Amino acid sequence: MPESKRGIRAFGKFYLFLFCFLLSGLGGETAHAGLVADDTVPPFSGETGDGGTFQYPRDVQGKVLFLNFWASWCPECKQELPELEKIVRRFRNEPFILLAVNTDRKRKGMKKFLNKHPMDLPLLYDNGQKLVKTFGPRGMPVSYLIGPRGKVEKV
Repeated sequence: MPESKRGIRAFGKFYLFLFCFLLSGLGGETAHAGLVADDTVPPFSGETGDGGTFQYPRDVQGKVLFLNFWASWCPECKQELPELEKIVRRFRNEPFILLAVNTDRKRKGMKKFLNKHPMDLPLLYDNGQKLVKTFGPRGMPVSYLIGPRGKVEKV
């Protein structure tokens, strides 16, 4: 194969790889508009599954917080939620809080899902997509581990 054609093929493969890499979200956290590791989590609040209010940081007070963003339309979320229930049971007596943050735009979707798939998880409903705007999750499900000092430890 002539040298010029080999160079064009290599150049095309590089850009195809780069395009797929960036499209897949693996291009690093710099393309992420929300919170990333080492960011300080700003105060937020949300409606709990039982109708109460969760307020961060007041309701955490030095504990580790695990936020899992999920939606009723997400097949991967349906698979992951039972695993989250196991985590809650395992760390029940530790300084640890897990909240499953529902991102459905209408509460009706979450309620319909929970009627079909009852679960024993602390739920937070993201009314108005405020948490989605703050955290900026890319895709569903996604989790944020927040350390006791209020910084994102892992996304």
